[in-house]
Amino acid sequence: MYIIYVLPWPLALCIGIPIEKSIEFVKKIRIPAKVERLNYGQEFTLIFDTCHTKNAVQNLLYNLNLLKKNKIIVVASMDPSHLNDVDDFRKSTELIVNLSDYTIFTFDISVRNNISFSNYSNKLGKNLNKKKYEICLNNVEAIKKAIKMASSIDIVLVTGYSYFYGMNKKDNIDPYLICRKAIEERLNTLNKSI
Repeated sequence: MYIIYVLPWPLALCIGIPIEKSIEFVKKIRIPAKVERLNYGQEFTLIFDTCHTKNAVQNLLYNLNLLKKNKIIVVASMDPSHLNDVDDFRKSTELIVNLSDYTIFTFDISVRNNISFSNYSNKLGKNLNKKKYEICLNNVEAIKKAIKMASSIDIVLVTGYSYFYGMNKKDNIDPYLICRKAIEERLNTLNKSI
């Protein structure tokens, strides 16, 4: 992120762009980080986690639990290749469910037709509290549901978001756009009820 703060000066000096315009240009640049807090005008906290390793998710959820005021709602897009390593997959799902208040599991759109709901659910951790999670085979619906259920003091964590993009380029799903649209719908519904 350091480069963001030093970038306006070379643009201004070398290219001859006024420093004010250079700063405005750099503010519009969006460089995804490993963990990002997004604000689309929503009242709850929305966080994207792109790394999605078991340790990274554990550390993130542990720290979010220290900060939370109410609930942590997780949308976890799980790598379908973990279905082959059932033990690791189970440990990952148990970790996420145990460190969150509610979890919505989903997975890569490109394999949705190749993995059944029962095959996926049978590979989840055996000791999961069934009231704390659900499986949603549609990535878009999983994000929308988490955003709809969030209260103003909740944290929504979308983790493993790189898996939302799918293997097939025509199936690309932009989770940023999904969140923004779902939040716009939520805000419009709230404004109509006032």
